[in-house]
Amino acid sequence: MWRRLTAVLATAAVSLSLAACGGGGEGGDGSGETGPIRIGAILGISGRFAFVGEPQKQALELAQERINAAGGISGRQVEFVVYDDEVDETKSVPLANRLISEDKVVAIIGPSITVPALAIQPIVERAQVPNLTLTSKAIWEGKPDSYVFHTTPREEVEVKSVLDFVKDQLKVTKVGVIYDRQPYGTGNLAYLKQFAPEYGLQIVAEEGIENNDTNADAQVQRVRGAGAEAVVVWVGDPAASSVAKAIHQAGWTVPVIASSAIAGPRFAELAGPAAEGAYSNSTYDTAAPPPAQKEFLEAFQARYNSPPTQFAGFAYDSAYALKAAIEAAAGKTDGASIRQGLIDMPPLDGVVATYDFSAENHNGIPNGPLFYIVQIKNGAFQVVFDTRK
Repeated sequence: MWRRLTAVLATAAVSLSLAACGGGGEGGDGSGETGPIRIGAILGISGRFAFVGEPQKQALELAQERINAAGGISGRQVEFVVYDDEVDETKSVPLANRLISEDKVVAIIGPSITVPALAIQPIVERAQVPNLTLTSKAIWEGKPDSYVFHTTPREEVEVKSVLDFVKDQLKVTKVGVIYDRQPYGTGNLAYLKQFAPEYGLQIVAEEGIENNDTNADAQVQRVRGAGAEAVVVWVGDPAASSVAKAIHQAGWTVPVIASSAIAGPRFAELAGPAAEGAYSNSTYDTAAPPPAQKEFLEAFQARYNSPPTQFAGFAYDSAYALKAAIEAAAGKTDGASIRQGLIDMPPLDGVVATYDFSAENHNGIPNGPLFYIVQIKNGAFQVVFDTRK
């Protein structure tokens, strides 16, 4: 039976448990243990990126229920210990230390966003605790024998998918970009500028915005004045919906395509009529999902009476990747065994993609087209284009 979610830190940490308490990560290689396997998670459940972290927490709840109902991992129940860092790296670091030294977890999922993920990287590398980070930046790259992996498509994949759609489907050449001033936005702006010429596109305006801004009139006016024929929005809500409302109120008829940060119900709720017709990209094919994706979408909807954001899928796939890794390691749960298990395990048909990790590629996803383009029609996103074709 589920325990109530209880606050255990000032940072609103929560522990999710289906099994009785036990030393899942304690002692040797874990192959002789019979208690639950404890896996930690650091997510941005509250704060300005709650739209990312809260669905990820729900996905881990669902994964824990389903894994344990199916017999657990190598005959042992799994227990996710989940903490909320509020996307604040000064909180992420002590939480990572707590998970390793006190909670004795065998691996850590998250953080949700790049800056906290970078902050805990030295900790997990030093402790040799496998970390399935949920950021889209390949922070493990260039670091031999890294313990960091990730199940999120690389930033370059999403940027190329968007630019391909703008060029071939929207058939415009001049693009304005409104981006988050934090690393999520600035990093992807750099990729947009790098790859735009390859698609015959010219970026005529670059306007920064804060994720929690609720007025984007000035940015929209400047992008319009620069002659943009389409607007690419690389920021989450409420800023993204503020951009849509500013364009709508200005009476400007221009295609708007935003990053996957808006690919959920919140954008349409906040933007209202201004959301109609806006594009985004998603890893879900809601019209004809492949089997693993279909099972997850239906289970999440039934559990929470709401469709999952794609951020939820990243966390869910991380849980099952760790399950497959421990099974590939013959039930061993020490860090080195799990790390090698991730590399050795057979390709995993996940919700987001098929993962095939290697010593060289800790993402396990080919660096090519992956996303579906979705558009808001009658208040909800619908798939309108598959960039993989």
